[in-house]
Amino acid sequence: MKYGAKEDREFAIGNWLSFCGTGLFSILLTLLVYLLLGFTANLLAIPASIQALFNQYLLIIYVGIPATFLYNYFACSLRAIGNSAIPLIFLCLSSVLNIILCIWLVAGLGLCVAGSALATVISQYFASLCLTIYAWRHFPQLRFKKADMVYDQAISKSILSLAGLTALQQSSMNLGILMVQGRINSFGVNVMAAFSSAVKIDTLAYSPV
Repeated sequence: MKYGAKEDREFAIGNWLSFCGTGLFSILLTLLVYLLLGFTANLLAIPASIQALFNQYLLIIYVGIPATFLYNYFACSLRAIGNSAIPLIFLCLSSVLNIILCIWLVAGLGLCVAGSALATVISQYFASLCLTIYAWRHFPQLRFKKADMVYDQAISKSILSLAGLTALQQSSMNLGILMVQGRINSFGVNVMAAFSSAVKIDTLAYSPV
């Protein structure tokens, strides 16, 4: 909004405040999910036979939260100033890397669940670091300047009001998905595997649309 209105000063301050707020939230979220690992397993009704694998997967996958933050932040920033192609390109490259690493780590090295999680985290950091470097080098307006590193109450309130509604919507959707997944998990490992396969087929089917 500020970029479109050519309010460069407000845009720069808002950019800095958004980065700090989202970054701080990501750090807190990372710490929280590690502390609540046991609670998460109980909430999702994970069968005892795969509890160790579940914990192993999440312990690795949560390392990727900072990468998710960096990618989403700079992807949204670039889209906001009119560049939606570059984030998509890096996302596609990351997806291909994820597939290659998954095959190598799981099938090749036999790392099982840990290999799958590692492939995801490595590809996430690849996409996030590449996009961050690209944005920093090619878009000077996204660089943080000392003069813009200030707190502005009006801009903060505007960011929070917009972000709060979006976060509420996304959280509600994901909470619903978790509730369904928890119910599915209560039927055992075979049903979990079948459900996961069906979801992937479903996702593949509606992705082109």
